[in-house]
Amino acid sequence: MAYLLRHGSVRVEGEPGGAAAEPLRLSLVQIARALACALALLLPQATDAVLIASGDGTGNNTSPGFFGWDYVGEVNGLSATYLGEGWVITADHVGSGDFTLDGIVYPLVPGSEHWLENEGVSTLPDLVMFAVSPRPDLDPLPLRADKPPVGEFTIMIGCGRDRGPATVFDPNGPFPPEELSGWEWETSSSKRWGTNEVEGFPVGLVGGTVAFYTSFDDGELFPEGQGTAGDSGGAVFTSGVGGTELAGILYAVGPSPGQPRATSLFTNLTFAARIDFYYDQIQDVIALPEPTGGLGWGVALLVVLARRRARLAAPWGPPRA
Repeated sequence: MAYLLRHGSVRVEGEPGGAAAEPLRLSLVQIARALACALALLLPQATDAVLIASGDGTGNNTSPGFFGWDYVGEVNGLSATYLGEGWVITADHVGSGDFTLDGIVYPLVPGSEHWLENEGVSTLPDLVMFAVSPRPDLDPLPLRADKPPVGEFTIMIGCGRDRGPATVFDPNGPFPPEELSGWEWETSSSKRWGTNEVEGFPVGLVGGTVAFYTSFDDGELFPEGQGTAGDSGGAVFTSGVGGTELAGILYAVGPSPGQPRATSLFTNLTFAARIDFYYDQIQDVIALPEPTGGLGWGVALLVVLARRRARLAAPWGPPRA
């Protein structure tokens, strides 16, 4: 998970909580509520990934009860998300490579990398897709086509760093604001999940990417989640029009000014690339022929690239709603 900016420098669309929040979608909320009550009793002790504030931080390392868990795996020791039809998406700074899912390695199709684009500007987002063959025996992952509202309940899944000892950080000594509490990161990592909600939308690009963000808050009912190093490429799910859908790809965190590295503190942000903004590009790539390489498949990829170049001629505007 990249450190791309400091918390205080984020410009958002209106005030972070100013947009009217739609009612929470019960499909994911009910899952998280039930799991939060049962995890302390049922789950074995294990290492963490997405850092959570609840309990001793060692829970949430098995499925939260919905299909999205099965699609998040590892590439290059970091996180990646399987989309279906042989295609994987991750943060570009993670890179392409053999994809490991549930202990099975799915080899990279050489030359299959496809870098997504921001239409109208030359800056590339921190997103890359690539093909694997053979492909996992999973149905295509539902993708969110509309912008999630502020307040939308989320479940994030990643393979990042474990939660370490508790820590505090006082950014201003005797002056306000008060010290921030949180945790250090361990050097080990594993797959796990946490909950949060869409907090807001930065104005323009963050790390070259159109994104939404969540905030790490204290005292929440659910196991509040925050991204750590290694979660880049992991998934953020929401309940959209089509039910539970992939809404974002984790790629960066926003620490407080002066915050020590390798820590997660309350008020930190987690950034996720917006699937709805890149939806058409993603679907174009998924629609390519069976990703096994070869000349015919390469020609098809060039057709998609030509479409992307044509769209670049359009003037840059704000992210689509």
